[in-house]
Amino acid sequence: MTVQHVDLLRSEQPQERPPRPQIELRRAIEGENTNAGCTHLVQKRRRRRTRHTQRSLETGGVEMLDQLGRSPLSPAAAEEAIDDAHDPNLGPWLRRTSSGQTATLAGTVEPGFFSSSQRLRLLPGSRFEESERRGYYIDLRTKAASSATWPPVWLRAGYGHVKLAQFGLGHFELYAAEGNDQGFEVARAVADHLLATQVSDGTDRGGWLHEYAFSFRVPLRSPWLSAMAQGQAASLLSRVFAETGEERYAQGAELALHPMRVDVARGGVLGSIDGMPFLEEYPTEPQSHVLNGAIFALWGVRDVALQVQVAETVDLHEQLVAALVATSARWDTGRWSRYDLFPRRPTNVASSFYHQLHISQLNVLDTLYDASEFGELARRFTWYQNRRALRYAAFAQKAAYRVVIPRRKIYRQQRTPRAAEAGRQLLFKVSHFLPIRRP
Repeated sequence: MTVQHVDLLRSEQPQERPPRPQIELRRAIEGENTNAGCTHLVQKRRRRRTRHTQRSLETGGVEMLDQLGRSPLSPAAAEEAIDDAHDPNLGPWLRRTSSGQTATLAGTVEPGFFSSSQRLRLLPGSRFEESERRGYYIDLRTKAASSATWPPVWLRAGYGHVKLAQFGLGHFELYAAEGNDQGFEVARAVADHLLATQVSDGTDRGGWLHEYAFSFRVPLRSPWLSAMAQGQAASLLSRVFAETGEERYAQGAELALHPMRVDVARGGVLGSIDGMPFLEEYPTEPQSHVLNGAIFALWGVRDVALQVQVAETVDLHEQLVAALVATSARWDTGRWSRYDLFPRRPTNVASSFYHQLHISQLNVLDTLYDASEFGELARRFTWYQNRRALRYAAFAQKAAYRVVIPRRKIYRQQRTPRAAEAGRQLLFKVSHFLPIRRP
């Protein structure tokens, strides 16, 4: 049985908008430095930024308080992309080149309050429709810049599965788009690690457990699963299988879909929206329906359906696509996109980064499936994005959301070399949404 009838592929590529001008922080500082009367202030800011950067590198999860030189709509960091916003591990600060299509290493991450599309935009991949060396749907090469070798320094058990899968997909994209053989070797090493850490039996069979307590509007008890982690890991495993032909990767990818067939109430990640199936990035009760995570999870199901051609997987894929087509307009506020559909106030609108990511994802969906709803919604979101008044209104609404759902100061034991030497507990400014490992 084939799945061609499931994936009504279209030949048109999603139209990419011309790059928007970028304002670099370095230029802003140089402009200030031309004023001799402000030299001492510029130097003070540089020392302050260097001090906070050093602290952030020493203590993962620290949010630096230095927000100087930032516009109101660009206060966040590249590492907050695609739900790494809740990941305390730091990585490289990436900036887009003048071509507007790629990202290059620019320095050190400075975590901020919101994620911003002015700092980083994740665009559709260039090779996701190719039959050979098929890349990922979103170009994640920026995620590969945190480490060129395996294993990365931030790797630890029971944590960061989304980050790890994106790290592998980013390196695979280096191989697919640029022919970088080292990129494939790192991607394969990530796939091997995923297979080694995948739950092989029991109620969580096929999953990668997050072994820490977490809060996304409501608490998630340890351990818990994420549809986004399952889907992106499946996408990586399926691509490594396509290149190597080793069945163990295909088996791992298929096994990764098992939690997607288990209801949230029974410990899985399968939710429901208007009576139709929906994959939950955060398996909360009540269900949160995070849009970007559900789309990434859907693509994992699609990759496995194309590869193994199992009727059960094909049916799941069809149902998920139909549900997304029928409900996609619910993430449209009429002025901006919503990050999730959590049923309690306040409404969580998307940051500028996630709004742009929604546009990229919808453009890819419009290419993959014969459903006009995706393209129409992408065009509406783009129209919102191009209106300055709507951008600032969305920022204000997000700021109001943070007032109600604040980032709290909490004590967290962190064993860095400095902390160990001092023998004391450090005070970090950590988001309420950051996963806090139980003692």
